[in-house]
Amino acid sequence: MNLIKKIILLLIVLTTIKAAENTITPRVDERAELLSIVFRLSGADEYGSRHFKTYTSKIDSYFEAVKDHQITTFVQSLRESNGVGYDAVMSMAICLKIEDEKLTLRDDIIESSLDGRWEDETSDFLELLNDFYKKSEFKKFFNSNIDIYKKAELNFKKILDEVDFNWFEKFYREKENGDFNLILSMSNGPSNYGPKLNLKNNSEEIYAIIGTTIEDEKGYPDYNFNIFSTLIHEFNHSFSNPIVEKNYSQLMPIAEKFYKVVNAEMARQAYGSAKTMMYELFVRASVIRYLIAHIDDKITPEAIESEISREKARGFLTIDKFVELLEEYENGDYKNLSEFIPKIVELHNNLSPEDIKDELRKGSPKLVKFNIENEDDSVDFNITEIILTFDTPMHTKSNGCTYGNLGSDGMPIIKSAKWNEDSKTEWILTVELVPNKEYSISFPSQWFIDSNKKKNLYDSYILNFKTRSE
Repeated sequence: MNLIKKIILLLIVLTTIKAAENTITPRVDERAELLSIVFRLSGADEYGSRHFKTYTSKIDSYFEAVKDHQITTFVQSLRESNGVGYDAVMSMAICLKIEDEKLTLRDDIIESSLDGRWEDETSDFLELLNDFYKKSEFKKFFNSNIDIYKKAELNFKKILDEVDFNWFEKFYREKENGDFNLILSMSNGPSNYGPKLNLKNNSEEIYAIIGTTIEDEKGYPDYNFNIFSTLIHEFNHSFSNPIVEKNYSQLMPIAEKFYKVVNAEMARQAYGSAKTMMYELFVRASVIRYLIAHIDDKITPEAIESEISREKARGFLTIDKFVELLEEYENGDYKNLSEFIPKIVELHNNLSPEDIKDELRKGSPKLVKFNIENEDDSVDFNITEIILTFDTPMHTKSNGCTYGNLGSDGMPIIKSAKWNEDSKTEWILTVELVPNKEYSISFPSQWFIDSNKKKNLYDSYILNFKTRSE
């Protein structure tokens, strides 16, 4: 075969591969929107985001008349008794079908697809859900926002086009037994999920459900490259979680020791068990292997190093060691990742959480003071600035705060945030406080990194205070 024919053949192959990658279409799903809104009305914090204000204000207005529907108290009871929330909600959404404006469980899924937290409550939930769907005229609400949904789907496509879906089969060395599906949630804010359905025909449906945090100047949802690794993360769960599940009995003893050391960090991220921590550790290490395999002008070695530091700050203390070991797997002659698991188990079970925590402490920046004393119950409500002081210059493009112990009710109005560009050791929030109110603000360690972008803040901090009366 001459050179020209070889080039033509290569172009045909590459075009075919690219076409296969682009068959995944981002879409807003009525089932996901419905369940997200029901749990929002029920007071679930993880479904109470106001990031996409144009849309969430429409929710609050439209559903005001049915906010006391019986389903809200039922959901509150489910959350208290069974812990139904977070991924269990979106897992239920994809198990449903809507036909003739009636919601039922899909008849093509196997029983294990439904999250165990729902137990025997599914029938009662569906009865109430259908009543809510009709009384709220949910279909009318959904249809009235089609232009928003279409714009979201269009804007996300530029992110989706960057994803190398062939990597999953190459990395795990197992062909996915089903299709990738991407659902965009308009109301989930920063919360994202990666459920999977097992079907009766022995195939699978692999999902990434991605929230929306940005809106453009016209009030439409928008997405930037920061969501890229989140998308890879959520798709990885469907491949990685079954491997952890199968081998967790060997990982559990040391995993529980690590969890005790980082349980505060895990709790802030709603990871309530050592097993969930291990799911996340495996996924996050796999995401970094993806990034390493795709270094370019957007994904730089420096960015990957910073990502590893952030993951350590989130409590995944061993992630650098997992990432390094997975390089051996990628370069080795292993059938698949499951075959390599004994080496991962061996590494994991010979690590000491205390030693790694001490190692992490060395050289990490620390927050040394606030201008408001923590737990002060008589703070002047006329104060307009909250100032954080660090013991070393910080990277001024990295910062952030979120809800503390009181949820959204304890968050002050934040008008602006800036660094002292001279010292780079002070981060200044301009706030609006009111008299006789309790406040609680969290400053997660993964959002603060030193000026060299090598080490994240050692600990996360929460500032609690109360303003005095007028």
